[in-house]
Amino acid sequence: MDADRTYGLHISAFLRLFRLIVNNADEVELLPPWLKVKMLCANDERIVNVALSDMKQEDALRFVQSFGLTSYSCSKLFAILDTITSLEGDVLYEARKAARFIRAYKLRGAVGADKFLARLSERQSQSTLGKMEVDDEDAIQIVQKDPPRFGDIYQRKETPIPSITVEEAIHCIDVVS
Repeated sequence: MDADRTYGLHISAFLRLFRLIVNNADEVELLPPWLKVKMLCANDERIVNVALSDMKQEDALRFVQSFGLTSYSCSKLFAILDTITSLEGDVLYEARKAARFIRAYKLRGAVGADKFLARLSERQSQSTLGKMEVDDEDAIQIVQKDPPRFGDIYQRKETPIPSITVEEAIHCIDVVS
């Protein structure tokens, strides 16, 4: 057997053991979140796939906000994020934070999350439209003013700088030396 095949057998045996323990115990977490994030940073796709097995949407949303993820693992996380349908409450808050990371990882070559970003921008535009309510009686006037000049904010204080002769400067240097 070559090394890759043996490694793959060990991973699949680990997953079977993981599922077996979870079925027999109340709550056993063999892969805590911190370990899954480390596994998502691996270059080996098999390790990434183990970390992504049984991944929840909320976890994918948190994990995508990590630094050092590979393009492969980001693309897999993006596929999970594209399945999120409801952006409400805490999920919306996390989605807004994750959007920056998603755009950055897309620039690095990760693929996906287009549906997720479209839903997020649609949700944000709905929330901004819903917040603005104006009565017909109230007139709103928007005035754009130039920013204040620096001199208007801070008053100038002129402090006189005493002038000294060359001989006095040399004497000061000699005293310090």
